[in-house]
Formats: sequence, structure tokens, C-alpha cells
Amino acid sequence: MKPLLLFFFISFSMIAFAQDIKLKLASDVWPPFTNTPENKAFAIDLVRESLRRTGTEVVNEIVDFTNAIHGIEQGVYHGSSAVWKDNEREKYMAF
Repeated sequence: MKPLLLFFFISFSMIAFAQDIKLKLASDVWPPFTNTPENKAFAIDLVRESLRRTGTEVVNEIVDFTNAIHGIEQGVYHGSSAVWKDNEREKYMAF
């Protein structure tokens, strides 16, 4: 839980004064934190609402976990609403 919260706080602080920014995020299905659009997705909802309050629009795509990680690494996605910190991901993600 701590890594997830740290990710949120760093993300929010980096864009706290952002205006009209659109972030493209990717997550896999991990109920109830991330999920398909018709189901509850606590982390996605929390990130979307928090960033909306800063004027940042969020588009979440639900994809296979491997595709989400590779997409973030390659710059296809700006980040994820829920991803765990590890040594490999620290090379290309801010937590």
C-alpha cells in the first residue's frame, strides 16, 4: 500500500499546478483497485478525481499487465493508476 500511495503523492506533486493536461494511464484488471470501466475501480477513480481537481484529464486503458509496463517504459503511457515499485521499474518510473 505504501508504494502505491507514494506513487500517487509524487504524481500529484509533479502536476499540482498543471492546466489542461491529458494523461494517458494504463492498468491491468486488479479488482477492486483497477477494473473494467463498468465495474468498481477504486485506484482509477481516486487518481481520476484527484487529477481532475488539478485540471488534468486522465484517460485510463485496461490492458494486460505486461503491455502496461512495456507501454510506460516505451512512452506509450504516462504512467499507471496502480503499479508496485521495484528496482527494475525505478529505472524508468518515478515513485
